[in-house]
Amino acid sequence: QNTAESGVLAIEYAQKRWANLPIIIFGQSLGGAVSLKSMTDLKNRDRICAHVVESTFDSYKKVGQAAMAGSWLTWIFQPLAHVVLSDTYAPKGHISKISPIPLMVVHRKGDPVVPSYLGERVFKEAQAPKKLVLLEGEGHIDAFVGVDRVPNRKLLLDFLAPCIKM
Repeated sequence: QNTAESGVLAIEYAQKRWANLPIIIFGQSLGGAVSLKSMTDLKNRDRICAHVVESTFDSYKKVGQAAMAGSWLTWIFQPLAHVVLSDTYAPKGHISKISPIPLMVVHRKGDPVVPSYLGERVFKEAQAPKKLVLLEGEGHIDAFVGVDRVPNRKLLLDFLAPCIKM
């Protein structure tokens, strides 16, 4: 609850601090999930120009289950994720409310921490305008700093072009 509320407060702070500038929300992994939920709880979204999430997920239960499925030692305990984790403050079921703010979902197909199908779930729930970028290779939150950063940064800048021209 505190994390979700802090996300809203961070966005509101940015809106006040940079009162004459368009705001771009960018969240990675857990920060992406928090940013998605925060956007749905935000009352004033007038200057939010775009939202970008990388390697994120829509459900704490699903990402916990995926983490447990990643090792033969914890595989048998996957059902516990649905018992011990809560989706009360997860973005699942709320992502469609972000529209009409453009949403870009970026995920590596071989992400070893947050499987790409969880990012695809975020994209599926989102309403237009939206863009899904599934990148080749393994890696977690490295799309804009990894070996293929140059073409990925171009995709990001193209998506953000309407914000930058404001």
